[in-house]
Amino acid sequence: MFGTMGYAAPEALGYFDEDDATITYTISVDIWAVGTIALTLLLGRDVFPRQGDLSRYVNQQRALDFAREEGGELSDSCRDFVTRMLAPHPVTRPTAIAALAHPWLKQAILPPPPLDDDNEIHVPQHTSQSDSASPPTAHRIKEESPLRQSPRYSPVKLELYPTRDSASIERINHFLSLDNTLLTPKLRTVLSPENRYFILRSDNATDIETSAAHDVWTSSSRVNNMLDKAYALSGGHVVMLFSVVLSRKFCGIARMTSPLDWDNTDPHWVEDVWEGRFTLEWLSLIELPFDGVKHVPVKESTPGFRAISCYDGTQISRGSAWELFRAYSAEERRQQL
Repeated sequence: MFGTMGYAAPEALGYFDEDDATITYTISVDIWAVGTIALTLLLGRDVFPRQGDLSRYVNQQRALDFAREEGGELSDSCRDFVTRMLAPHPVTRPTAIAALAHPWLKQAILPPPPLDDDNEIHVPQHTSQSDSASPPTAHRIKEESPLRQSPRYSPVKLELYPTRDSASIERINHFLSLDNTLLTPKLRTVLSPENRYFILRSDNATDIETSAAHDVWTSSSRVNNMLDKAYALSGGHVVMLFSVVLSRKFCGIARMTSPLDWDNTDPHWVEDVWEGRFTLEWLSLIELPFDGVKHVPVKESTPGFRAISCYDGTQISRGSAWELFRAYSAEERRQQL
């Protein structure tokens, strides 16, 4: 193995069963490395300085040590961010998109306040040979008037990187397939570019139970038309994530197995206002609380429009579906322990 051992993820060091298909080199390995680097910079020291520290942490015999070399404490939001990045098992670590959506990181990249005349950031310019004998300190902050008038310093204009365009988001979604091994076998088969993904809301839990028993579903005329159109355009590749209104959790994932049959309506729904029906296959009936996926947007270009609070029949992006599938896979594995 090449690289720095202090930044290697537990699965790369052989801490898990090699027969487990989820333990491979995936994006989660890099998420661990980023988390380690971030915490090292925040603390000013190694994260696992002593021999055996990593082993005890992976085996839940010790927690992360957030004590800083120069004193002071990390905020709760910061600790939460690092703890998620350094989750011992790769399945429970966030993806890059989820990490970027964390409140602490979003707060950390807010534009800085405007600098006044007495507090500007300066960097050294090119100097002559005679000046190079005593180079200025990097990242020096101008606080005194003599330094401010030095010809070797000039103000720095701070700018944020531009918002990612749709092309870059599409490229990110394309590479998400690298982590398919972290999904359960059934969910791996429905995370592909041709699939369309929708959030469906049920007014009651009884209809969900009925659907699971009979493998059929129906919705309002508006939603049925949207699903039928997506089914036709995608060649039959439509996946739906269900939740019951006010339950604050997803209750299952299913895929359409037929187009809409507008001539027949099942009589066993709680309400009798529905028309038409279609068949489906349930891929999971596990309940997934919203608290663990509240950061997932409907699509990456609208981060404020969340998948947990969208309307019935809302189509979500492949990247957002990936986030929810991964959370489902982690929850299913936890319940199997």
